[in-house]
Amino acid sequence: MLDFLTAIVEFFGAIGTYLLNLLEGVAFVLRMIPQAMSIVNLAYGYMPGVLEVFALAGISVCVIYFLIGR
Repeated sequence: MLDFLTAIVEFFGAIGTYLLNLLEGVAFVLRMIPQAMSIVNLAYGYMPGVLEVFALAGISVCVIYFLIGR
């Protein structure tokens, strides 16, 4: 009986740890979005005008692939 209760407590502990790690990961991604956007804007600012079109096209294709799940 004691082993059964220990297993239940470990199960719920593992679920709690998973949820905590999931929330920490989401928070980390949300904190990194502004930094990533500033890096992209900085790189875009140094780019010659001819390459801006190709850079935006590449980013657009990546976003579309991300949205459709490939």
